[in-house]
Amino acid sequence: MNDTQINLVKTTWESLTPNADKVARLFYSNLFEMEPEYREMFGTDMESQGKKLMMMLNTAVRSLDVIESVVPAVQALGQRHVKTAIIRQRPTLPTPIQTWYQYCFTTRKYMTQWIIR
Repeated sequence: MNDTQINLVKTTWESLTPNADKVARLFYSNLFEMEPEYREMFGTDMESQGKKLMMMLNTAVRSLDVIESVVPAVQALGQRHVKTAIIRQRPTLPTPIQTWYQYCFTTRKYMTQWIIR
């Protein structure tokens, strides 16, 4: 990612953070709609799970300009998810993009910054 893309992602992320609880609920609603079997993998405290999700994403977004510093933590998180079978062979990738788009993105310009590989 270049500096313009990083700044755009950070700016759009900042628009989500004041309503993090609502965004997390929308994310999990979308996830469970797309992958109903995932619901059983989570406990009943979805508020706590939502906070964990948003904290992890916040760390990743804030670290985009020094992404190397968070790669080990993200890889470890991925390994934990694989061990607990949260991630299958075909992870549900559209869910975060769908959630962010539904919540605040009004142009494709913002949305494309989140799907650059």
